[in-house]
Amino acid sequence: MRLQQKAVLFTLPFILIPTLILGWLSIRYTESAQRQIANASLQTDVNYRSDTLNRYFESERTTLNTFLNSSEFKKVTSEWSLDNDSLMFESQLSQASRVFFNTYPNVVAVRVFDNSLSEVTTFWTDGPLSNFNTSGFLKSYNDWHILDHESSNTPLSMIQTPWFSSDVSGHSMLNSIGFIQLISKPNWLKTLRLDSKDGNSFSSEHQIMITSQKAKYCLLTHSST
Repeated sequence: MRLQQKAVLFTLPFILIPTLILGWLSIRYTESAQRQIANASLQTDVNYRSDTLNRYFESERTTLNTFLNSSEFKKVTSEWSLDNDSLMFESQLSQASRVFFNTYPNVVAVRVFDNSLSEVTTFWTDGPLSNFNTSGFLKSYNDWHILDHESSNTPLSMIQTPWFSSDVSGHSMLNSIGFIQLISKPNWLKTLRLDSKDGNSFSSEHQIMITSQKAKYCLLTHSST
């Protein structure tokens, strides 16, 4: 009997130690797998929101082009390229800008700059915003930006494009005469589809933070769970 007990005590470590090691490795593997799944889920969510954001700015570009391609804007642009009369430019586009703002209620302003980066005029929806300077972005290579401003509790979006005029010599060439900026105040939860429960949405698990290009905090969405 003692011989059997000694045999059991002798063999027990050879049984328990591998079992404990396998159990520990299994736990570590499970934790690692869970982290990888969580990271993959987060990356999928970020990619989805990023693609959605890109589609939003493509839509904003279409909105801006609608304004630029209007007959009123083309007519005033042709006249501006001849005399650079800012007052005429603003007065002749006043009605067209009001129609544009009524059609696109999220738009805050359309800003017009000449080639020297001086402001020609700005068409505002509800009046000018104080301390709102966007001319510095004209020197950047990016055509869209997310902006924070004291007047808004959510970020503003801005997309910009060169301002072209047909060659007055009749050669059908486009001359760059300045820049146009479109500033909007989107509903970010709706824009990024963070208020929906679609099949691609992980927003109930994740917090989405939007920052400016200088890493300045703009918006943080909170988990609903």
